[in-house]
Amino acid sequence: MKSMLLKMLAIVVLFWSGSVLAEEPIRIGALVSATGPASFIGDPELKTLRHYVQKINDAGGVAGHKLELIAYDTGANPKKAVTFAKRLLYKDKVAAIIGPSTTGETMAVIPLIQKSKIPMLSMAGGVPIIDPVKKWVFKIVATDRMACRKIMEHMKAHQISKIAMLSGSGGFGKSMRKQCKMVAKDMGIDILADETYGKKDTDMSAQLLKIKNTPGV
Repeated sequence: MKSMLLKMLAIVVLFWSGSVLAEEPIRIGALVSATGPASFIGDPELKTLRHYVQKINDAGGVAGHKLELIAYDTGANPKKAVTFAKRLLYKDKVAAIIGPSTTGETMAVIPLIQKSKIPMLSMAGGVPIIDPVKKWVFKIVATDRMACRKIMEHMKAHQISKIAMLSGSGGFGKSMRKQCKMVAKDMGIDILADETYGKKDTDMSAQLLKIKNTPGV
């Protein structure tokens, strides 16, 4: 996170240092899922951003400018992410946006980013964020395709060739499911059962029962 944040700030300076007055801060926007179903990643992301912005400011800022972090909690809701992205771009006038935390939110915000030509550094993992390549859109974490390959490599190393899948129906879950199915095929691993669950589901007994009753699993 630290190295990627610093790289993003370097990009921001290249675009903005000539147009920001010496006493003005560089405003960095953040869209994080600090609450809601993705708070387990969004809350530490927000704390990390605040920590490093403070650390950078204590060290003198960037190119003579202090940083101002303007963060909004999206609650992992794509509609809220779009609303807050508009606020960051058109009201807060940020130099760049870090986030959103999830793939679904990121995909919803991308059209705004490309229209505004303000760089965004997503913290989500879905391959569709960067494949195909999109102007002004970057991401921090490894892709779901990379994660799937590591999982399948581990299975192959332990002579596991027949599996079941249980995937979320959100943006990342859909992308991860798609990538894992492709990677499994490439690596000769058979998916015998393929079940999904919704983001509000709290009981997956029905899906697990289907998996349990699938021959070969």
